[in-house]
Amino acid sequence: MRTLYTNIVNLLSKVLPSLPSLSKLGSSPDSFLCVDIGTDFVKVLRVENTPEGRKITGKGCQSLPWEAVRGSVLTNEEQIVESLQLAIEEAVGTERQPNNAVVSLGGELITNFTTTAKVHRVNSEEPISAKELADTKQKITDIAYMEGEKTLGLFSGTPDLEIELVNSLLTLVKVDNFLVEKPVGFKGEDIELSLYTSFAPKFHLETIKRVLSKLRLKVAGYQGSLYGLTKYLSHEPNAVIIDVGGNCTDIAVVFGGSIVGSRALGLGGRFFSEIISKNLGVPFNEAESKKLSFTAGNSDGEQSDLINSAFSDLLPLWLSGLSQALLDIEGIKILPSTVFLTGGGSLLPIVQEFLRDYPWAKSLPFKGPLEVKKVEFEGLNPTFVPLATTAKMYGN
Repeated sequence: MRTLYTNIVNLLSKVLPSLPSLSKLGSSPDSFLCVDIGTDFVKVLRVENTPEGRKITGKGCQSLPWEAVRGSVLTNEEQIVESLQLAIEEAVGTERQPNNAVVSLGGELITNFTTTAKVHRVNSEEPISAKELADTKQKITDIAYMEGEKTLGLFSGTPDLEIELVNSLLTLVKVDNFLVEKPVGFKGEDIELSLYTSFAPKFHLETIKRVLSKLRLKVAGYQGSLYGLTKYLSHEPNAVIIDVGGNCTDIAVVFGGSIVGSRALGLGGRFFSEIISKNLGVPFNEAESKKLSFTAGNSDGEQSDLINSAFSDLLPLWLSGLSQALLDIEGIKILPSTVFLTGGGSLLPIVQEFLRDYPWAKSLPFKGPLEVKKVEFEGLNPTFVPLATTAKMYGN
């Protein structure tokens, strides 16, 4: 966790140039679509706000042509539009199609972290005002913006990458080391704030907006998929969350219900299929089908053994990358021993077994023996779970 103190905050408030607008998006409409544009599939949920809470009334999933999305970058907009149209029709069915969409973001083009700043107040006898609190929060947001710009610039190879705020949440406030829920009106010498933020490249958000506009949809907001998962799993405030997607694995370390840091590992379900294709000597699409059959327990004995062998060779490499990704998250001295697994990769029992039993965790500072759990959401297929948590937690 990044801890920044008075002199840094005061200095930056004087020398920082004006940063792009970081205002929060509006709240969700009465009914909306929740959209995920992945590497291999697009997924859509139709969501309604009811007196009993949000209700998912339909879901749709369509495959994407090869390389329509590469490294989380939307490279063929027309193909994505065609697949999304089919997924929307599947999700909406005979119901009315909403005009608004909430977009779930994951992969290499989003970064999530928490920034903590402790600021010394010159006029300690003056009550903290709403303006003082807002100004302090903005200074922390500006610092977080620079960190997000650096991180995403490093991943993309573009140092001057322009980014935008996706989510922002004040997760902790202390006055003179005492936790307070509403600091306005309190007096004290020091105020400490922890601010969770997530950022994405501006070009990525604009591309998504352009794609959805071709489907007559307005973007009501964006939300990081790891943020939705973290909020949904608030009953476990300290955990490691692993979302195995098509092109990459998203990883978050959560303390106190807030994401301390996150990484995207460029190994996901597609890489598993490529290894199966190579080992079995079959085309990629056939290897993908065989992987899905294996996941569903429908492979014959010989084929099952071959695929199981391929996974046994691949998973140590995946776990090595996972280990390095966790080590790369700065400022963490100990890791929670609860691990939540979600996404398409969680369908494979062997992935859960390797996470729990393989000695990869011995080199990491986990608090205790690993407890690996799958994220469940109202009986939905695990491939829909990250999107469903976005739908449920958006705006909360």
